[in-house]
Amino acid sequence: MQNSYKTSEAAKDNHRNISSQLVMIKPSEIVARYGDKNRFLQTFHVNNQITYTNDEQRCHFGTAPTLALVSKAYGQQTTEEWLIYQIVDLSEFCKLRSKLTDTQVKQTAQLIMHAYGYLKVTEIMLYFRRFKFGQYGRFYGSVDAMIILDCIKKFCNERRDAIHEQLKRAEEEERERQRRGCISWEEYQRREKERENATAKDSE
Repeated sequence: MQNSYKTSEAAKDNHRNISSQLVMIKPSEIVARYGDKNRFLQTFHVNNQITYTNDEQRCHFGTAPTLALVSKAYGQQTTEEWLIYQIVDLSEFCKLRSKLTDTQVKQTAQLIMHAYGYLKVTEIMLYFRRFKFGQYGRFYGSVDAMIILDCIKKFCNERRDAIHEQLKRAEEEERERQRRGCISWEEYQRREKERENATAKDSE
């Protein structure tokens, strides 16, 4: 039971290490990595959405910054602007009969920014990709801000499941590592006997 607890804790530590990597990153490091605001917006341009979201594991566990970290590095206006691009792109893709107004788009971006600051920009891109794919339903040209905000909750549930699976994998890897490092009771006794015999010979 104790070994199982240690294994579980080790797996959780692995995940905490993954999750805390970005927390430890300073805004200045983000700027050093991605350049100024314009270069950042270009790097994570909506046109790169498909490319950046082909590897879903990397979207969740990669090194892309969170919305909150982007706000610290470049200011909330940059985060809001980036989200607006994603929302407008979705609106264009869905060919809405009644397009979202500028006010609706802006407020939707602000709500996402403040409620989901822990999401990485790649996770947001993954969310919009899944939305386009119809993973959250087919809305036939009637997508509105409320639907976008409601569906992101479903995405967060999927994210939770992905994290859970990552924890399970880490736990299994830790168990395997411990298994390889363990020996049987019989082997332990044999080695102890050899050690005792060697000690006895040395003392003769």
